[in-house]
Amino acid sequence: MKKQNKKNNEVGKVIAIASGIAALGAASLYFFGPKGKAHRAELKGWMLKMKAEIVEKLEDSKEVTAEAYEKIVDAISARYAKLGKVDTAELATY
Repeated sequence: MKKQNKKNNEVGKVIAIASGIAALGAASLYFFGPKGKAHRAELKGWMLKMKAEIVEKLEDSKEVTAEAYEKIVDAISARYAKLGKVDTAELATY
């Protein structure tokens, strides 16, 4: 039994590494491929808008704590995810 668990663990690691490499390749193509410049500009645009909204909410808050900050960021991130223009995976990285 122990040998089978070890083999399954190794297969899981290989799958994780392969999926990471595939994601990196896709992201590289997206940001540095033929339309990369337009994609980078789009990314920068929504990031700046999101940052401005977070700063505005923080200025309106009476007390800023780590918990309050995380709550504000999560709420605004959820709204951007619902818009559909931003991939949820991209939001998770920022």
